[in-house]
Amino acid sequence: MVIKNIEVKDIMTKTNLPVSDYAVNPYVGCTHACKYCYASFMKRFTNHPEPWGDFIYSFSYDEDDPEYAKYTPLAEDTDETYENVYFVSDYAKISNTEDIAEMIGNLMQDTAVPECFKSPHLKAKCEFLFERIRLAFDSQGWPEQTYWEERLAETEQ
Repeated sequence: MVIKNIEVKDIMTKTNLPVSDYAVNPYVGCTHACKYCYASFMKRFTNHPEPWGDFIYSFSYDEDDPEYAKYTPLAEDTDETYENVYFVSDYAKISNTEDIAEMIGNLMQDTAVPECFKSPHLKAKCEFLFERIRLAFDSQGWPEQTYWEERLAETEQ
């Protein structure tokens, strides 16, 4: 198993995804080699000599760098506008799965919805996610707005 840590300059990667202009890709590779893996084709783009499932290259960032901080709700330069907020927390930057878990987890709590959900970027990600959830499940008997959709709407009031 090959595990390498590579220092990079920026955490954000320009993307053509419909939900966001940027994405975070904190690693390349995999340590599992599942037979049903949808991402194994990525190896042809990375040109790694190791077999898929036998390598992972993780990327680290200088957390003191202002570029790193500006994409979080903790950014001091947001002036309460949340224009630069793309993630609920630093932990959400780890992977898409953690990003989704952090968003849904925050919206499902019985506490006030964090102010960072006023971010147009977080809202767009949530709305896209909610649409995908409705398409993935038989939602005919669901209310017009689910609990998490109602919670997101609270940020507009």
